[in-house]
Amino acid sequence: MADYFPHRIVTSPPLPTRGPLHDSAHERISGGEALDPTAGEEAWADEEAAAARELLRTGLDLRERAVHGAATSTVVLMCGLPGAGKTTYALELVRRGYVRLSIDEVVWQRLGQRDAGLVLDEEAYDRLKEEVRREQRQELVELILAGRDVVVDYSFWSRAARDDYKALIEGHGGRWELVHLKADRTTLERRLAVRNGEEGANSVTVDGPLFNRYLANFEAPNGEGEQVVVQP
Repeated sequence: MADYFPHRIVTSPPLPTRGPLHDSAHERISGGEALDPTAGEEAWADEEAAAARELLRTGLDLRERAVHGAATSTVVLMCGLPGAGKTTYALELVRRGYVRLSIDEVVWQRLGQRDAGLVLDEEAYDRLKEEVRREQRQELVELILAGRDVVVDYSFWSRAARDDYKALIEGHGGRWELVHLKADRTTLERRLAVRNGEEGANSVTVDGPLFNRYLANFEAPNGEGEQVVVQP
């Protein structure tokens, strides 16, 4: 789960590698020859036929994109306090084919699979999170352009951040959904007490002072097109 982007995303059908076989296949197709394996001396060699099919397949892909356009990406923005169940919700979307962007996952790996809440002070932790956020912002744009569905597993605690990402998504042709997971303080503290005793990228320790900071700064969405999921 450490590396969600092992290669650069290609946003259009890859063009075949040009060579003598492709040139010959293109010339024969342009001349009106049928791709007929029973044409005697005029039959296509296997390699030449494969090159012709590759050219035809790429042409059909490009035509499909020109006529219908690329698929529209749906980006789900998770919103909620620690312990509200954002990651559980996000992982369910992953099982449905979404790509998940998670700062916690990347920070966990960069710290050698150590708990950021235990090994970094508040300032250093915030700097590292912001560095990863900038990287994932570009990755999100690439995924939108590729027509992929994405779940951004952040807290989106401020309206300014939510508005910023909505504009980013719409500006690159995607559509957004804002999902606000709500739970009362007792429920959140109970869940965090359990989570703080676990290990893993999705179990970053949130102690009392840090939780109080999150609680004080959280701006609950209201009238922002949000979907509200109340947690038991």
